Parts: sequence; C-alpha cells; structure tokens
Amino acid sequence: MRFYKTVYLNLPTEIPVMNQKPRLFILFRLHLLLLLVSAISVAQTDNDSLLATLSILKFHNQKQAIKGADFIYRNATKPLEKNKAALILAENYLITGDYNQSVKYLFYAKSFESQHETVSVRIQTDLLSAEIYHAIGLHENAAEALALAETLIKNGEIKHPKNAEAAILRLQAMVRNSENDNRIAIAKLEKSAVILATLAKSDNNRAELSRVFYEMAVIYFDLNHIKNAQKYLQKSVAVFPEYQNPALNLQAQIDFKQKKYKRSIETLNLLLADTEENSICLKRDMYKNLADNYFAISDVDSYKSSFDRYQVLERSISSGRKTARLLAISQLEQLKKEELISKRNWYYGLILSIFAGVVLVVFIGYQYQQKINKQYESFQKVIKTIDNNQRLEIYEATSETVEIEAISSKLIQIPQKTTQIILEKLAVFEKSEGYLDSQLSLISLARQLDSNTKYLSETINTQKGKNFHAYINELRINYIVGQLKNNKVFLKYKVSYLAEKSGFTSHSTFATVFKSVTGISPTTFIKFLAKEKQQQ
Repeated sequence: MRFYKTVYLNLPTEIPVMNQKPRLFILFRLHLLLLLVSAISVAQTDNDSLLATLSILKFHNQKQAIKGADFIYRNATKPLEKNKAALILAENYLITGDYNQSVKYLFYAKSFESQHETVSVRIQTDLLSAEIYHAIGLHENAAEALALAETLIKNGEIKHPKNAEAAILRLQAMVRNSENDNRIAIAKLEKSAVILATLAKSDNNRAELSRVFYEMAVIYFDLNHIKNAQKYLQKSVAVFPEYQNPALNLQAQIDFKQKKYKRSIETLNLLLADTEENSICLKRDMYKNLADNYFAISDVDSYKSSFDRYQVLERSISSGRKTARLLAISQLEQLKKEELISKRNWYYGLILSIFAGVVLVVFIGYQYQQKINKQYESFQKVIKTIDNNQRLEIYEATSETVEIEAISSKLIQIPQKTTQIILEKLAVFEKSEGYLDSQLSLISLARQLDSNTKYLSETINTQKGKNFHAYINELRINYIVGQLKNNKVFLKYKVSYLAEKSGFTSHSTFATVFKSVTGISPTTFIKFLAKEKQQQ
C-alpha cells in the first residue's frame, strides 16, 4: 500500500496521513501472516489467530486477505474454520466489487452452518448476507437476513453481543440511507459508534469504529454538510489510519465541492497509481470524481479518458452485480427447496411416527382386549361350574400345586372295602372344611381318617386323579371362590387375607394356585365379579 504525504492536505481540517510507524506495523503484520501460513502448511495448527488477522486486512489489503482466506478454506478440515474463511472471502470480494465471487463464497459459508452450532458465526453470516444482498439489489432478502441476525442476538448466547449490536445498527443505517432516511441513518451510526467506543481497543474494534465514522462522513457529504463530513473523516482516519484510501477519495470529493480541483486531481491520481490495492468499486468512484474535476477545469481530453474508464468499470460492476443477483436468487431458491424438502420429510416422519404410534396403540389395545376377553371367558366358566354345583379342578400344572410324591415301585394293593371307607371319610372331610387348616398334612389327615399315609395317598391318587397337595389346594380354592361369589364382604378383603382365610401360608402360592384352578388371578376374578354384581 502507498502512503501519501501531507503536502497537498495543508488545510486545518486535513486528514492525518499515515507515517512510517503504521507502515512498519502493516509490514510486520503481513510478515506475521506469511509466517502463520507457513506454519499451517507444515503443522496444520489452529487457524483462529490467522483468521483474526485476515479479518482486519479487509480494511486496507483485500488482496492479501483473499489469499490467506483462500488458503485456509482449501486446507481446513473443520466446518467452522471453512465457514469463517468463506465469510472472509465473501466480504473481501464484496469490498473489491467482485459480487459474483462474494455471493458464491457467502453460500459456501451457509453450506457449513448445519455442521456446527456456533451462534456468533451464524450471526456474522446473516449480517454479511444482509450487506451483500443490499449491494446487489435484493433489499427484501437483506431485511430478512438482518431480522434473522437480530433474533439470534436476542435469543442466543454469544461472546461479543455489543459488537453484534453495533454491526446491526450500522447495517440498519445502511438500509435507512438507501431509503433517503438520512437522519435516522446518522442516529443509528452514532449509537453504533458509542457502543464501539466503549469496547476494548482491539484492531477489529478500531477498524469497525473507523468504518462507522467514514459512513457518517459520507452521509453528511451527501447532505452537503461539509463541515460535519470533514469532522467524521478526520475521526475515521485517526481511529484506524489503515482505512485511508476510501477516506482520501472522499476528501477529494470534498475538495471538488470546495473548488479545489488541483488538489482533488492530485489526490485521485496518487490513489489510482495504487491500482493493485484498490477495489474496482473504489476505482470507479475515483475515475468518476476525476472526470468531474477535469470537466470543471475544461480539460476535455483528460475528462474523456477518465470518463471512459469510469464507464468501463461501471458496466463491469453493473454486469457483475446482475450476474451475482441471479446467482443469489438461484441459491436462495435452492435453499428454499431444500428447506421445503427438509420440512416435508420432517412432516412425513412425524406422520409416519404418529401412524406407527396409532398402530402400536391399536395393536397393544387389541392384545390387551384379547387378554381381557380370555380372562372373562375363564371367569364365566368358573361361575358356570359353581352354579352347576360342580367342583373346580386344576387344569394347569405348576411347581406350587403339584408335588411329585415318591411312588413305590411295587403296586400297593388296597382292599376295595378299605378304599370305599376312605372315600366316605374324605367326603365328610370335604364338608367339614378341615382343609382350611394351614398346618394340614398327609400324616395329620391320615390320623384323622384312622388310616395310614400310603393307603390315603394311593386312594387320592387313583380315585381323585391327583396328588394330596393338589387335592387340598383344589378344595381351598373352591371354598374361597364360593365365598367370593356368595358373600359380598369377601370382595372387600385383600388377597393376602383371602390366602390366609383359605389355608395358604403364602400370598404368592395362593395367587398361583388360584390361577391354576380358575385360569385367572384373584385380583382379576374379584374385579369381574364385582362388576357383574354392580350390573345386577
């Protein structure tokens, strides 16, 4: 970058021109940049520090910023780093007037948003989107992007909310100024400047404040408030001297208005000599200003030459803006299609989930109803058996109800008369409800019936078709079922009490035996029975 002497800016209101100290500072920074690029290429270290340095270069060396950001973009492996590098490229191409490249890299940056959750970068993307859309004439899209950024700032947790707030105000001022609402634009820029002035004096904050002052100077110049334009132009360069080229171009315009044509021409020619560093938009404005100056002093040949160059650049910029606008519209439509497809897939997924849920509920409900129906059928069979004065019998063998007794390998021969006597005594026993004794055993019952355990066991096995324990458990369950059906009081008792009442020492054993006899649990049986009694 070239730095200009003060010989042609000798007014009291002159812009401070950069001396050798800032020049050495810039050279040091560029040297540091090269070292950082070299380090990355060798070790692939973290890119954050380099990205921070590149973000400052946009104010005075867009070409170097583009080179560094392009290197990171091509070599970075993290989506967040690619996103940041693409944003730097998009912003610097915007400043240089290459709108097509600016739009391209903006949408490259957007493509990485879904791969990270960094709110501050998403805000930065929306803010830059607003600025680019505004530059290419998509004002509605610019307003939408600005609104999205404001929403994220209000709702999101970001590291530097004040910086984001200041940026929002600056862009709002840009929109207001384009609508010729200059005073509101100035008010918003003043608020932005106040916020930036209270922040830490980092290079980035100084550069942003310088840009705000410069944009205030431009608005005041457009309003023909030359004194205020000069004031904020001085502030802009004083805060961040590296932002000198746009400031000098504006100073040349001020000189033109003050009819200081010679100094204006000298300033513009010196700036144009620095063609490599200047953006195409800035060069267009310079040639337009130069043509105006030559026209004012009647230098026809110089006027024609400058105006022709201005027209060439203007056509190139207009063509690039039109191409960029079409590209942006195409990309926005593509994003909307993808968003529509995403929403449609989400809705399809939701509908499918709801349908699957309904099917599952219906299936579970059907299975449950089938279970209830089966249980109710078992309940009805039990009630019918009782109503017919028949005895319920075990139809499901369980470890609790069936105890395999040791059967002698020799067939026990019991006289028929003895068997008949035992059966008669068992009939009396069944009516006596002696089976409700929880301590009852084969030995104790044999003693009660004046028999022996072998004869009694064999008789129960052969004549009753079951072993001793199954026989006693059946009697107990028949008793408790009869009580439940005929005595409403029993319906109020707990299952544990019913187990004890029927001679079982264990709640779980009672429940298991009850189900093996009736086909349903005691709780379910009581529920069905209570419901039927209510209906009666």
